[in-house]
Amino acid sequence: MSNTPKIAFLYPGQGAVPEKPLADLYGAEVRALYGAVRSGACPAYDDFHQAAIASDLSAQLGVFCLSHCLAEILKQNGVRPALVTGYSSGLYGAMAGCGCLSPAQGMTAICHAYKRIAADTKAHSFVMVAVIGLPLAELHQELARLSGPNWLSLINNKSQTIVSITRAELASFAAACLDAGALRVVELPFEYPYHGEPLKAASGSLLALFKAMPLAAPQTPIIAGSSPVYINGSAQEVATQVAGQLWQTVHWHDTIAELIGRDIDIFVVLDPTSALTRIIRWLNRSIRTMGIASLTDLKKVSASLS
Repeated sequence: MSNTPKIAFLYPGQGAVPEKPLADLYGAEVRALYGAVRSGACPAYDDFHQAAIASDLSAQLGVFCLSHCLAEILKQNGVRPALVTGYSSGLYGAMAGCGCLSPAQGMTAICHAYKRIAADTKAHSFVMVAVIGLPLAELHQELARLSGPNWLSLINNKSQTIVSITRAELASFAAACLDAGALRVVELPFEYPYHGEPLKAASGSLLALFKAMPLAAPQTPIIAGSSPVYINGSAQEVATQVAGQLWQTVHWHDTIAELIGRDIDIFVVLDPTSALTRIIRWLNRSIRTMGIASLTDLKKVSASLS
């Protein structure tokens, strides 16, 4: 029996924007590689940190490029994943990481989806809100009391859910959730809502874009989709699941359960902020995670897993 650990690469979503510039976090080599990948972005940005981010689009492009660079460096150092997956928009990174599309194709898809989402949600001013400590059944009751459009966007675990609601109802919704027993209600710094019914047309448009692209069959199995699906061999199935997640609730707790069920030993989290690592640990503290929030982390993961 092999003692080689079974590794999964986890690609973070748009919230994984570091506070410090990349050269400070990872050094000149990673910064140069990031610049080379990012040069084809629409639009291009010279660096990636909180002070340089002006929109959801710049955040998504930056996270995509950085997580791709970190994964490629690990692979060059001999660290090979048995599976890949992504959190929310991190699925674009996972789709590139499994070999289905190139970085340039991934950035084209991100830009396309962003423009469609902006157009399709302009009728309302939406906010995404993390509700912590309120059971799902009670959260459903609070959402049902709202008059405007609302939906569950992401279910991280049994005590943390992200919802999308109209800004006009944010104050009353937050107060009601806290009165019902929530520990915290936090507005997230995003321009637009994600993973909900109003984005169904954007999802279809993204799928049409994928179908027009020369996608490759995944070289590494990927777990993708709102309710996670294990895919090994079909590029169009990957595209269908990634596009579909744009308008469907993300059951992240089920994704992690699927990885555990497939005997993953180590979760390598390609996140410069460590936020995704914390979400995973909240689900199951026995999971072995290795984050890459610094050059020291990158060297440590490379040395211990290669």
